[in-house]
Amino acid sequence: MTFYSEKSTALVLGAGGLAGMAYHVGVLRALETFGFRPNECDLIIGTSAGAVIGGYLRKNYSVNDLYQMAVADNGRNMPKVLNRAGNNPVESLPRLMGSLFVASQSLLKLNAERYANSLLGKLPAGAFWLGDGKVKLEHDLGESWPKDKFWTVSQDLANGKRFVFGRDNEKAVNICDGVNASVAIPGIYPPFLFNGRFYVDGGAYSTSNLDLAVLGGYSSIVAVIPMAFDPLRPPNPTQRLLRAFAVKPLSRELHLAKQESIRVSMFRPSNRICDLQGINLMRSDNLAAVESAAFDETMELVNSGRVNNVFAA
Repeated sequence: MTFYSEKSTALVLGAGGLAGMAYHVGVLRALETFGFRPNECDLIIGTSAGAVIGGYLRKNYSVNDLYQMAVADNGRNMPKVLNRAGNNPVESLPRLMGSLFVASQSLLKLNAERYANSLLGKLPAGAFWLGDGKVKLEHDLGESWPKDKFWTVSQDLANGKRFVFGRDNEKAVNICDGVNASVAIPGIYPPFLFNGRFYVDGGAYSTSNLDLAVLGGYSSIVAVIPMAFDPLRPPNPTQRLLRAFAVKPLSRELHLAKQESIRVSMFRPSNRICDLQGINLMRSDNLAAVESAAFDETMELVNSGRVNNVFAA
């Protein structure tokens, strides 16, 4: 069995918070045992948590490095990434209003070109700051964009359109700008200001954005989507409902890939992993269990032959 064909391969890393990062690490660690080398893919597409993982991979960090950073001791080697903003009571109401605007606009995707920037210039937004997490990201990744293809996905707040750093702008952009824009969870973190426009987490558009690889002409796709679920091992009704916003666009993207005869190897959490991830994907007390289960289930999935057709030469 080989993980590469003579044609191009894209690695798609979806959104999913801290639990999603742990899931990514478990899947990639398992795939490496079969000879898969994530940083050798022709393109890496990262959305939110996937943008962080992809950025580290493109900066030549190993999967083991990611394990030590994001999973070992339940992520205790990571800096705190939820630092409460707006402790000043006078600022609390304006920040709440700004955060509600960002969250609702990210969901509704209205044409707010005339007032979005003006409104956010007056109202702070975001309940939390990345804090030392942002400092670590800038220290570890540096400034230069990777020489190998790397796209991070965000959503333009004013018009609801998808924006892809590394594709829709000059490649000379700072890699941390691309990652920070992709992780700006609406209402949780402030929207990211870049070239006079505000951007939010690419998961607001799609938690997977797999269609970018299809439209880019890549013939083989390896996709790790932590916020979806394995349809053969679905979670409980509550989890299915919460993950519906991830599953629906992914279904459309997979249909497009099928229409174009593109081979897709899909890795999604089972009911067991969904339970381990829980509802709060930013919790850090169960990361090792999520990673371990993701590793085990990926090993089982590949050995069972459910993805062999994708990786065959």
